[in-house]
Amino acid sequence: MAKKKRKTRKQLLKEPDEFFHFSSRLIQFGNVYRKQILYILSAVIIIFLAASVNHYYSNKAADDAFTMLKQAQLRYEGVLKDKGAEIACLEMAEEYEGLFKKYSNREGGKIAKVVYANICYQGKKYNKAIELYKESLKAFKHNTFFENQVLSGIGHSYEKKKDYANALKYFEMIVTGSEPVMSDKALYNIGLIYDANGEKDKSRDAFKRIIKEKENSMHIEIVKENVET
Repeated sequence: MAKKKRKTRKQLLKEPDEFFHFSSRLIQFGNVYRKQILYILSAVIIIFLAASVNHYYSNKAADDAFTMLKQAQLRYEGVLKDKGAEIACLEMAEEYEGLFKKYSNREGGKIAKVVYANICYQGKKYNKAIELYKESLKAFKHNTFFENQVLSGIGHSYEKKKDYANALKYFEMIVTGSEPVMSDKALYNIGLIYDANGEKDKSRDAFKRIIKEKENSMHIEIVKENVET
């Protein structure tokens, strides 16, 4: 194995000089091109700060949306207690609509629209509720859990209008979807709608599906009683 060649004293003494000369050249380069370097550094700092500010305000906007939503909910609950659901729906309309329009691209704004759709449902403004729920479907098309919540809201709103055909359509969308959450409840509502419409056999079929496919459903005992009677 060849021995590693040792550096001479002259070479060792020369290395600091080379480093010194390199440092000197770097400093000299900095002096000559100082303005250009400052411009580049300034540009990098500005880009970094812009990204940081954008991130900050993005998070702040999200926080603001949820803060305003929480405040609106507290005010709604106060009006609801004092004046009832129908008056509360009307009195809170401007505040909720302003909220979900201002923060339309934020989660808080999207959720605010669904919350106000629920308020409209409670206030018996079923057409307005359906309109808001349908608009919300676009916002939650990649979130099946929230999408099912919205589909259920549409189904219930049509049911209240006694538009059973459309109510069934939206409940069936939940049942045939990829997310099992709420599918047992949707089947239960389908059974109730068929029963209210006088279609007893279809109602029993829906209930039997719950017994067969959704044995852990909270409605299991009720549907068993309906099927057995």
